Amino acid sequence: MNDEIKRGDIYYVAIPYATGHEMEKDRPAIVVSCNELNRTSPCIAVVMCTGSEKKDLPEHITIRSTPIQSTAMCEHIYTVDKSRVGKRVGRCTKSELASLDIGIMSGLGLGCYDLARDEERAAEVSPTVPMLQPVQTSEELVRAQAERDIYKGLYERLLDGMTMERRAGA
Repeated sequence: MNDEIKRGDIYYVAIPYATGHEMEKDRPAIVVSCNELNRTSPCIAVVMCTGSEKKDLPEHITIRSTPIQSTAMCEHIYTVDKSRVGKRVGRCTKSELASLDIGIMSGLGLGCYDLARDEERAAEVSPTVPMLQPVQTSEELVRAQAERDIYKGLYERLLDGMTMERRAGA
């Protein structure tokens, strides 16, 4: 079975014990590790799901591909041994996977996808850049990535210009 595990598959995963607010018990989990890792490693990375009502956060993604509509909690990324992986119960849609990617990036604070910050912090960081919204489709993801690359390029050119001015003045 381990050779068949693919990114986006949904399996029941056994988590027999937990501490504090960690997830516990057998529950659906979405495989988020890459297929090459899934083929070669004894472990996989998963995002845990819950059927309970959760706060509306960028890290909480609605998943309808589970047996019962669930919330993928992207702040609960686990690396689990394949021996914990049980029955396959579904597969995420492309749209759900794109939303998961954004939720994971936001939860880990990667790049411009730090969606969890509040409006006050965002205004302190840059009052001219609007708050980012979660991306829902592949097309929107590509558009957001292109926009990020444009801003990154402009920023790098600005820094290069400032460095050249400093050198010329020295």
